[in-house]
Amino acid sequence: MASKRALVRELARTAWDAAVEDGSTEATARSLGRAADALRASPRMRQVMLHPGLTASRKAALLGLVVKLDGQSSALLESLIERRAIGETGRVRRAFDALLAARAEQALVRVWAAAPLSRAETAALTSVLERSLGRSVRLRVVASRALLGGLRVQVGERIIDGTIKGAFDRLERHLMTPPRLTRRAGARRARAMA
Repeated sequence: MASKRALVRELARTAWDAAVEDGSTEATARSLGRAADALRASPRMRQVMLHPGLTASRKAALLGLVVKLDGQSSALLESLIERRAIGETGRVRRAFDALLAARAEQALVRVWAAAPLSRAETAALTSVLERSLGRSVRLRVVASRALLGGLRVQVGERIIDGTIKGAFDRLERHLMTPPRLTRRAGARRARAMA
């Protein structure tokens, strides 16, 4: 939906400009991340954000009670609520992170793991990715039990799936795909049947 994408870019850019002006880009990124994570993890919180009986400022204040929000994030979330686009919080967060990474000339890397990574694991992964990519990285880690184990890494449009779920999915596709016979294999099979 083009209008949603345009809204996401507009809101991320507006929040970015305000955060740059007051020197709070990192704090805003962390705050926006906490809000997106809370909304993704809690169906009840999403219901509250859609409740017609509460004003946008009240909804933003309630979200602020659950997660620590800075001024820029609070204003951004209020704007998303007013526009009935609170479901776009994750996309706005990713757009804001992309702006932050571009400013720092970093590669934006998203990682999905079956469980939260420890600080040592995050540092080791960051080091490996920086050596591999040849530049510093801005790492965003998301825990997802559905992966069962392993990591899924996205750098730009490239995705490397090293998860157990990904391996099972590939195995299932392989087993469900009928074998292709080459001409030579087909001829051997025909001779064997004769």
